[in-house]
Amino acid sequence: MGLPPELPGAGAADVTTRQVWWFATVAATGWGLWLIAFGQSNFSWVFGVTALAIPHIIGAPEPDILTGPVPPEIAAHFASRSLGTGLAAWAILGASCSYFWNKGA
Repeated sequence: MGLPPELPGAGAADVTTRQVWWFATVAATGWGLWLIAFGQSNFSWVFGVTALAIPHIIGAPEPDILTGPVPPEIAAHFASRSLGTGLAAWAILGASCSYFWNKGA
């Protein structure tokens, strides 16, 4: 959610900085979830939640100037529909997994 999909041709931040932010977010999320799942104290749980939140508080890199031939309204529609489609796909996948997991037990 921190780095929404971008319409081809729309202005965006440098690819390298976006990839660094994305990989750092993946690493922080993995570390945070590991601390929450396997931590032995409340202190590790707090660190885990903090690790999950920090990349989103910092935020993804944004372009200095929004340029491009694509109107912002179309780019916003594209991003919202892409995120909505992803949400629906993950919800269906989760519901299907829980159904078949419980059916197998």
